[in-house]
Amino acid sequence: MSARVLIIDDEKGVRSSLRGLLSDEGYQVTEAGSGETGLTAVTESDPDVVMLDLYLGGIDGLEVLARLSESGFPFPVIMMSGQADLEQAVEVANLVAPEHLELQTADPRALLPRVRNAGAIFLGKHTPEAFGDYVAGPSHVLPTGGTARFFSPLNTLSFMKLSSVVEMSGRGMDALAAHARVIAEHEGLHAHALSITCRQEGG
Repeated sequence: MSARVLIIDDEKGVRSSLRGLLSDEGYQVTEAGSGETGLTAVTESDPDVVMLDLYLGGIDGLEVLARLSESGFPFPVIMMSGQADLEQAVEVANLVAPEHLELQTADPRALLPRVRNAGAIFLGKHTPEAFGDYVAGPSHVLPTGGTARFFSPLNTLSFMKLSSVVEMSGRGMDALAAHARVIAEHEGLHAHALSITCRQEGG
């Protein structure tokens, strides 16, 4: 069975050209002319790959990508744009939270501080991703499936056991007591709230 490709682009000519190229290669192609219809088509067509235009009428490609990310989409998304914009490229990278990210620009270090979500980042034309796999040195055990939004690569800290240590002064306890009680009561943990009151009363 051939792969299913969903094209989301508001320009009919672009969709038609891509459909022709992909159909000639044996792919099953579905089209959507807006972000809204694209999100519906994702559910209905169960694509293997989505080709998504960055600039769409209505909700744009970034919003579509964000909604797909929230739903944990299981397919690759190819972002397309006729307008080069590095700021939006970084925004896309942060939404996708890739396992590997290559920054191949004239000045990749200038973009690096803006990248928040990526497992491993490779800077410049002399740093192919395969180096990270085999010889560059950093761990190749990386967060996959968009989990770089909240996980880091395997590192030394992954093998260390840590403990939290908390110590409050009397003034500090009094300053935070009311806030902690509100949260405890909201959670229905009334004994927690009472424990704070008892400490304040000298219990």
